[in-house]
Amino acid sequence: MKKINSGFTLVELMVVVMIIAVIAAIAFPSYQTYIRKSAESGVMQEMLKISSLLAKHKAKNFTYKCFDLADYYGGSNNLTMINYPLNSNGNNIQYTLSLVDNSSNNQVLVDASCDDANTDTLGLAQQWAIIATKNPNNNLVKDKSFNFLFTSQGFRCRNKANNVTRSGCGGGGEQW
Repeated sequence: MKKINSGFTLVELMVVVMIIAVIAAIAFPSYQTYIRKSAESGVMQEMLKISSLLAKHKAKNFTYKCFDLADYYGGSNNLTMINYPLNSNGNNIQYTLSLVDNSSNNQVLVDASCDDANTDTLGLAQQWAIIATKNPNNNLVKDKSFNFLFTSQGFRCRNKANNVTRSGCGGGGEQW
């Protein structure tokens, strides 16, 4: 009688493990790139949505004054920033979107005076800028992702460096 040995040799198992390791080494960075690009597309879409809401507000009020993100995204009164993805917190936040008055320096479109009849402290509020800043604590977006700028004049740019301001993307910026 012949004895039949069934099973795999150590060499065969090592070859299979190496093939799986190579596939994983190729797939994991591709997956991270996919997630990063998905976050970038989502934040650009959110910026376009906010710009549409701002256009509706100006058509109704003839100014961007007292446009409150809380009316659309919930939260406290006088909201000038939201996190993306929505309802995220801590290290899960990929981007923070800030809405500012672009026609006067260091002004916002909404503050406590919007609750009163007197909104003279807000400035002109005839232009806006949305700045999307990546979260430095989120490992998916902190190094290779872009910061974004979108203005009421239609200027759109992005930059991987952290030098995006309400007036531009600085050196290395590109259009989107």
